[in-house]
Amino acid sequence: MPTNFSIEFQPPSYLAEHFYISGTISVICNAFISYLLFFKGKKLDTFRYYLLAYQLFCAIGDIHLSVLMQPIGLFPITAGYSNGLLGKFLSVPVDIQMTLLSLLASMHVIC
Repeated sequence: MPTNFSIEFQPPSYLAEHFYISGTISVICNAFISYLLFFKGKKLDTFRYYLLAYQLFCAIGDIHLSVLMQPIGLFPITAGYSNGLLGKFLSVPVDIQMTLLSLLASMHVIC
């Protein structure tokens, strides 16, 4: 039974709003947790610096995904493109953006 799929190449209007709202919430949460670790976590001794480094990489990854990259998937095929600031205004290729994303994800695992 053949089925017909239609692929939308324009990003949905709600998706950009979702990226900005979730990015704003995550930056606020990351800033608050960094404040708690840096100023209120005296009992953690030197371990708090490892947690602070992890939190910093999480914040950078959130900003990269929600503002700089904004990946748009083209379903049902395995493809996509970038709709963020790096792709639109700075013309950074998608493969470089994905390399940065994998670097940030590997820093999550390492830290």
